[in-house]
Amino acid sequence: MNFKKFIAYFLLGAFSFYTLYFFIILPKYEIKQSQFFIRSIILIILVLIIDKFIIKKIK
Repeated sequence: MNFKKFIAYFLLGAFSFYTLYFFIILPKYEIKQSQFFIRSIILIILVLIIDKFIIKKIK
């Protein structure tokens, strides 16, 4: 396994943990609708950026 693939899979793992943290752990402690909406928008943008970046790097 080369270094670029390792970085790509590491980023994917870290990002999946991040999404779990945002949508499962945090809403139990602070439920504010506006913050949740802003967080989901930021998450969608990050998913699109990381998805394009990782797919280009692996191929």
